[in-house]
Amino acid sequence: MYIRLIITIIPIVFSSYTIAKCINETQLSGRAIKTLGLNLNNKVYIDLNGKYQSINKSISLNSNKQYNIQVQYTDEDILNELLDDNYLEYYDYSTLTQYLSIVREKLTPLNYKIETIGKSVQNRNLYVISPTQVDDSKKTIIVLGRQHGDEGTSNYIIEGFLNKVFASNNKEWHKKFQIIIYPMINPDGADNRTRYNANGRDLNREWTKNYIKKNDEIYYISNHMTPYLKSIKNVILSLDMHGSFNEDFIYQVDQNFISIDFFLNQSKFIDILGDYDQWQNGNSKISNGHNDMARMRLIKDYRINTLTHETVRDIPIDKDRTIETLKEQGISIYNTITNLY
Repeated sequence: MYIRLIITIIPIVFSSYTIAKCINETQLSGRAIKTLGLNLNNKVYIDLNGKYQSINKSISLNSNKQYNIQVQYTDEDILNELLDDNYLEYYDYSTLTQYLSIVREKLTPLNYKIETIGKSVQNRNLYVISPTQVDDSKKTIIVLGRQHGDEGTSNYIIEGFLNKVFASNNKEWHKKFQIIIYPMINPDGADNRTRYNANGRDLNREWTKNYIKKNDEIYYISNHMTPYLKSIKNVILSLDMHGSFNEDFIYQVDQNFISIDFFLNQSKFIDILGDYDQWQNGNSKISNGHNDMARMRLIKDYRINTLTHETVRDIPIDKDRTIETLKEQGISIYNTITNLY
């Protein structure tokens, strides 16, 4: 959730500091940054010409210029947690490719395919799962996965959703619905265990209308998806799958952003999902987001009911929450779509 408050960071006070559950964002002048000398164990990043890099004293800054700052919402042990055997297994690029090799044989009977639509900066494949022939008469769901590389639990949820969608006895569902899924938009960030791509970009701040000028992953995803957005008239839902640091919830826009009906439509999906998903449990947060987030672009430009799905990204191994319960959350999404639409 984005809220306004005052926060102290060793020892200066920031006003109007914007808090999100997966990242803290604000703007600071070069003068303020130099005064603070921010170098908090590589957890504070500055946007320099669209590329985020760790703040250190060697960076040359214009004292009067305002810079976008992102503070990783973590404690100092977060990278160790990702590698620690006490946490659920981290979902990397190889995990995805292994999964796709298994699920591929289930797709053909249901007239689906897996395609490589481009390469990441470090030459990893960018995949899409989509119908062999898109049918404009069907209700369409678009899913964006893993824009932020280190938010791995979202891919387990996507797996659970896909397993249910492509179950062998599910042909009736496909007469009514079709899906287009980009399961891992930032594979370099996934393998490098960082939010950003290999160019230092926060990909969920790169969904500009001039995507054609981009030279990394969003170019390929947008170039593939935009023709569908323009041609398919019945996109009923889009989900942008992310990971938060401390709770499960859904981001939606406020009731005045588009219309009260749009807001209520989003709220209805969240409420029904909460009936199925004990972890999400109807928890939602209002945020009109960054202008160039995928969610905001899909809402503003195409009026698609787009929600950001956040799940705790680093989960300790215990008897209650497992990889299987994450996959069950994907089944909850399937059940919500089936019953709502």
